[in-house]
Amino acid sequence: NQNYFRIYPSVFLTQKFTGEQTLQLSYTRRVNRPRDRQIIPFLDRSDPLNYRTGNPNLRPEDVHSFELSYAKYWKSTTFTSSLYYRQTNGAIQTIRSAYDNTGIQLARFENVAKATTSGLELIGRTEITSKWNITSNLNFYNTNVKGDPSQGLISTSGFSWNGNVTTNVTLPYNLSGQVRFDYQAPQIIAQGKTKDNYGLDAGIRYDFLAKKVASLSLNARDIFFTRRFGSITSDPTFYNVSERRFQSRQVNLTFSYRFGRTLDQLSKKKDRKDDQPKDQQPDDPTGN
Repeated sequence: NQNYFRIYPSVFLTQKFTGEQTLQLSYTRRVNRPRDRQIIPFLDRSDPLNYRTGNPNLRPEDVHSFELSYAKYWKSTTFTSSLYYRQTNGAIQTIRSAYDNTGIQLARFENVAKATTSGLELIGRTEITSKWNITSNLNFYNTNVKGDPSQGLISTSGFSWNGNVTTNVTLPYNLSGQVRFDYQAPQIIAQGKTKDNYGLDAGIRYDFLAKKVASLSLNARDIFFTRRFGSITSDPTFYNVSERRFQSRQVNLTFSYRFGRTLDQLSKKKDRKDDQPKDQQPDDPTGN
């Protein structure tokens, strides 16, 4: 029997300073529940050398996050830096083991004892022109995974980093475009480390009809076909190097239609309400 009662508090303390500066201290607790494929118990034999199976006894991850962030605003540029610490109790990770002494590896999802991550994140956004902006992100962190001895796991730790750059541009004739590059360095997992991973995505969108409620989007993922998902894992009984990737580049064509009030309209209405003195705001909390 499991007790499913939990309390998930969030606390944010914010102080504004002169010169368009903000300091914020926060604590949050959240739950990460297992995905469907992580709990389905059926054995996947599609790879003759690497079997996979889910674990119906997985527990949700319990995540505690502490963060101290600083933000500075200029006319066309925003800079944010954050120091953070995250503790994940019962972290869900893939654990490999030998399968019936056949030379086959079995990958199964398990809750390891605890995983902690502490790091520094830097985010910058600048408007080159009124129709062109660039956002960049760098994240440096150290991960410590405390293994469960009953699973034959030892504690391990290591440094990693990731980053991305996204540029958005507004074009004539109701067109807009986006290009994004991201990189993830090798990072520590319970039985080893993952391989690095990087790729370039791009997309273009056309808005049409009255008030631009309809959109047609064309998106291309991994344009240079560089993304791969690999790992190097080992224990006293095996050494495994694995890598997988999509069979080809992905191109998606998407049509969307927004019913009712658009998000921009709702946002503008909220901004108007927030600008009113407190005693003049509507009594109806729905804003209708």
